[in-house]
Amino acid sequence: VGYCYRREMANTPIDELFNFILPPEELEKTPSGIDGVDISTEEELRMFGCELIQEAGILLKLPQVVMARAQVLFHRFYFRKSLKRAPVRDTAMGCLFLACKLEENYKKLRVMLLVFHRVFQRRDGISPPQSLNVGSSEYFSMKKKIISSENRILRELGFVLHVEHPHKFILFFCRMLAADGDREGNRKFAQTAWNILNDSLRTTLCVRYQPEVIACGAIYLAGRVLQRALPEDPPWWTLFDTKTEDLVQVCNTLAWMYNRPKPREIQLEYIKEEESDGTPAVPASPAATPQTGVKSEMKPPPPANVSVAPSPSPATVDGGKADGKSRERSRGRERSSGRRGRHSRS
Repeated sequence: VGYCYRREMANTPIDELFNFILPPEELEKTPSGIDGVDISTEEELRMFGCELIQEAGILLKLPQVVMARAQVLFHRFYFRKSLKRAPVRDTAMGCLFLACKLEENYKKLRVMLLVFHRVFQRRDGISPPQSLNVGSSEYFSMKKKIISSENRILRELGFVLHVEHPHKFILFFCRMLAADGDREGNRKFAQTAWNILNDSLRTTLCVRYQPEVIACGAIYLAGRVLQRALPEDPPWWTLFDTKTEDLVQVCNTLAWMYNRPKPREIQLEYIKEEESDGTPAVPASPAATPQTGVKSEMKPPPPANVSVAPSPSPATVDGGKADGKSRERSRGRERSSGRRGRHSRS
């Protein structure tokens, strides 16, 4: 997906860039489904990874736009890579680390690792939480994972990282639908729709619909929650280029998300295809692989016209060492006698 969309978006003006929408065949046949992961497990792990990103971003005091971009990259990545080939925790760390750079809100790698370590301990139920030692092997292991995960995300997405957030449209839409004279009600209405948008990032709506359609779905649900009347003759969503069937699908997805239990982590049997640093696994060379029936001491015969000097025997080597020691002793005696002679002359 990443490489083909990179070619299509290369000649597109920057003000006309939109989120690329995946075709139906890729939405149905995901890499995880091909590897044998059922739909419910994939949805569970997607939501679990997005919650990790959101929780870590709150602890890091990041703006919502950073966490939103990280979650969109998270969903895009798992439409290119299977959940069995890239652990959810490593991908969540890599997406947030990359999103901080893209939104120019960089956080130190050490701080991010400490925060994710605390989040992982909360999820694992470790109480009281243990601090991560910066010089420990666990720290360097997490550091290696987050860097390799970032490289893997960039490679799989083909460096197509543009994201158009629905948050950009929702305040403008709410202002157009605002009631006159009800300032507090308008503020509460916009805040409720904004919160619904933040929750929608846990689903795959960001790769199925354009951002303005998702914004209309959040506004529709906010109006239902607050029992706020919105114009329906003609329907208000048609003003924002949104079809009724798309609005119904978005609202049904959001309602499904709110009615399901809290996601949990499901352990999968991972398929190892790359090393932990992100480089492909290199098979062992023939020279390094032991072969049965072949002696490692065997050497090729020398050419016929070249004479080979015999190797020194252990006795000769020991004798040479002994001669060297005696020479050093004699030199030391000569030096000491020379010093004594100088003192006697003076």
